[in-house]
Amino acid sequence: GGIFGVQLGCNGHSFVLLIIVCTKSLLLYMNGKEKIVICMLKCAAALVIASMAELKFFFVIFLGIVIIATIITSFSRKKVFLIIGIALLMYMSGNLFVAIWGEDAKLSFERLIQLVTASNYASSEDLGRFTALPILSKTILKDIPSKLFGLGIGNCDTSSFAICNTPFYQANAHLNYNWLSSAFLFLETGYLGMTLYIVFFLITCLMALKMKRQNAENAIYTQMAIITSFTAVALMFYNSSLRTEAGYMVYFILALPFVGTIGKQENQMCEESQCRKT
Repeated sequence: GGIFGVQLGCNGHSFVLLIIVCTKSLLLYMNGKEKIVICMLKCAAALVIASMAELKFFFVIFLGIVIIATIITSFSRKKVFLIIGIALLMYMSGNLFVAIWGEDAKLSFERLIQLVTASNYASSEDLGRFTALPILSKTILKDIPSKLFGLGIGNCDTSSFAICNTPFYQANAHLNYNWLSSAFLFLETGYLGMTLYIVFFLITCLMALKMKRQNAENAIYTQMAIITSFTAVALMFYNSSLRTEAGYMVYFILALPFVGTIGKQENQMCEESQCRKT
């Protein structure tokens, strides 16, 4: 987990930090505000850390960040050099991944599909990352009201103190549903709650797109929010980082475009009030 420690599960925090660092660096370069050497060094460091921490999904997220960043920024010849450099970095980091974790960890499309469709995550009894919802829908949330609204916020919660664990967690801890934000959210709020949660990120993305067109000065922040909105939805199904302290980093990035806008509006209001006084 790097600066977040070495205990079990802390690599979820570093996963979020790596996403933010790479997103900002790529956008700075594509907007002509950072040198390609600096950008490539940051991306290379992130890919090496991901390889050491066995974060297979980071390679997928990283590729997605590059694609979205390329789409939402203006075209330039610089992007061609960056894409070539990124391709080389991913090839080398993929080889590093295999060198550290063995031939079975080789990154391939077939392997990624296998990870996505796996019925289990860490044991034969728990839930798979992308198969948790249909399994929970068949085994626990069987009736229509439960599927729509879940079991209620707080009714599936966990605690580091055994006495504070909910009865549901005590009975179903073996499912490791608390390792996945999507499974946890589905159990407590159902399909309706999950839909509203995803809609929140979509609305944030749309508002950031609108602000990007209106305010070129705030372009980096709005572009970061757009990319982070997509990565947040992916993280929701990948791990539980959005339910931990790491989630604050995600929401901080999503808030940046609006903070800048509020500050600008307050300055305009102050200027207008001063003009009235004079």
